[in-house]
Amino acid sequence: MRRTADTPTPADPEAWNAYLAEGNAKQARKRVAVDVLLRDPAGRVLLVNPTYKPDWDMPGGMAEGSEPPERTVERELMEELGLRV
Repeated sequence: MRRTADTPTPADPEAWNAYLAEGNAKQARKRVAVDVLLRDPAGRVLLVNPTYKPDWDMPGGMAEGSEPPERTVERELMEELGLRV
């Protein structure tokens, strides 16, 4: 889910929970999600600051249809960060 100007925020818990529930209801019953742990040679971990939820997180997201996890990783890194792996 992409956040827009009228997207609720966690500051309004009722609206935020309704927003999350609506997004979850649109997902397939069986879901596959990926999180990507990327480290550089110094051991630093890549984190993203998502616009659609609070707090920093690893890059990743939901698979589309019958998309395999490896392809989901590639797509999410390209969508979120413009990275090709």
